[in-house]
Amino acid sequence: MQVERTHYDQMRAERVSQPHYLVLLWMPKDEDAWLSQSQEELVLRKCAYYVLMTGKPPATADDPTVQVPLSQVFTAQALKSIMEASYRGDHLNWTKEENDED
Repeated sequence: MQVERTHYDQMRAERVSQPHYLVLLWMPKDEDAWLSQSQEELVLRKCAYYVLMTGKPPATADDPTVQVPLSQVFTAQALKSIMEASYRGDHLNWTKEENDED
């Protein structure tokens, strides 16, 4: 996925109080099927994927390409895990090697 360099640089910043993630929402072709909402639920259809952006290398292009692993499905459990890790401050111990795994 290509992103504007300004946004890429903001998301890749290392000295942040909270880690930055890019979430890519893959929506159905039919716009009417994208979303439904009621007082009980909010439903986004299709699938979403995420990638940790904090600590990514500097961009070498005006519109850098970000690889979003299809193995990193943005589920309710993934969101919970991300938030728990952030609460614990795990991102403060982040190393380049950890980010290179994706």
